[in-house]
Amino acid sequence: MICQEDSIAGFLTIRSLYAPQNLISDYCPEIEIVLSCATTKLEPKALKRIKRLIQGDIDWIKLMQYANKHGVTQLLYHTIRQLDRGDLPEQVSGYLKYFCHANSLRNIQLDHKLVTLVQLFTSQGIAVIPFKGPVLSRLAYENPSLRQFGDLDVLVQPQDVKKACALLMEQGYQLGNLTNAQKRDLDFHGGEIILVHQVSQTVVDLHWEITPKFFPFEVALQDWWSRLQPVFVNKTQILTFSLEDTLLYLCVHAANHLWTRLEWLCDIAELIRTHGAQIDWSKVLKEAHRTGCDRILLLNCCLIQDLLGSHLPYVIARKIASDSMLPSLTKVIKTFIVSPLQEPQPFDRMEGLLLFVRMRERPIHRLMHLLYVMHRSKWATPSLRDREVLLFPSSLAFLYWIVRPIRLLRQYRVARRHFMVS
Repeated sequence: MICQEDSIAGFLTIRSLYAPQNLISDYCPEIEIVLSCATTKLEPKALKRIKRLIQGDIDWIKLMQYANKHGVTQLLYHTIRQLDRGDLPEQVSGYLKYFCHANSLRNIQLDHKLVTLVQLFTSQGIAVIPFKGPVLSRLAYENPSLRQFGDLDVLVQPQDVKKACALLMEQGYQLGNLTNAQKRDLDFHGGEIILVHQVSQTVVDLHWEITPKFFPFEVALQDWWSRLQPVFVNKTQILTFSLEDTLLYLCVHAANHLWTRLEWLCDIAELIRTHGAQIDWSKVLKEAHRTGCDRILLLNCCLIQDLLGSHLPYVIARKIASDSMLPSLTKVIKTFIVSPLQEPQPFDRMEGLLLFVRMRERPIHRLMHLLYVMHRSKWATPSLRDREVLLFPSSLAFLYWIVRPIRLLRQYRVARRHFMVS
């Protein structure tokens, strides 16, 4: 249960325990507007601030590109439509209205597809757990149309994967287009496969694990199966993960992708805003510790407080204050989130490697993360720069595979010093 030191139904942020590294007002107006609008609830003071910003000199193309990149265009429109429409350029208003109408229609279609899919699996004796998608939009958002999603994520038991795939193919689904590299990586990643309907183009992400192999998340899935909760989609009851398991999964999912989309933080913030008083935080903390994801949980909580103004329970704020690495890690993540659109992705930057490794506490988890980043970024392959540093004859070219990790280690140490100082 939530600590008794909390007030207002046991749910109040103790801000003195954690000081944000920077405020959203420190960013450019376009980013500040998107961050401020990335919520379903805003206080009058915040709305007035957004109105003043909109009336200023705004690069609307940059703002819309940023909102689209982070999957929060629907939330942006939800907030802006509460203001005077005259504050918006006509083209911007028209685009937002069209985009959000199309998103709402797509959500309705996917709602129907999910219900049909669950009923089909159930009729064939396949146990299935839908998560994210329509289920999360009902669970976390009071208005389901405010969440953007483009596929259907379902979890089945490992022994039912082949049967589920065959059943989907009978319904017109086929394996998504994969490059040769992606096909080679299937065994390395594992845990899911994507199928696309040939006519409707509906995408089904079929899981039998909830994280890929390279992202250690030592969860006992049978325990998750045993504590499902109901949620209604199109007046049909569907079982999904419990509130506590959903929260932890969303935190791990965001970390797995290095927080490259703001929408994943919005999901966490909205789930806590809607169900924070019902979540058993002692269970969340216990499961996070058991699975080696304590810091991942706390990082997400820091981010939603700093960027989205979320209120956290006292037990979480107290845990945040006890981890001295959180401020530097959070600062780097926020840099990724607000970085210009043309900036390299986090996985292609040394800071991303450091973050991906240092956000885990257990050495074995850090090692697995490091191996994955090197695999994904092809950092282990000798580069032209490696060959320029030392000139070996062709007969000794194999030595570049030794030079490469030595140079990487040196870069790692330099970046780590910079990382810790900044």
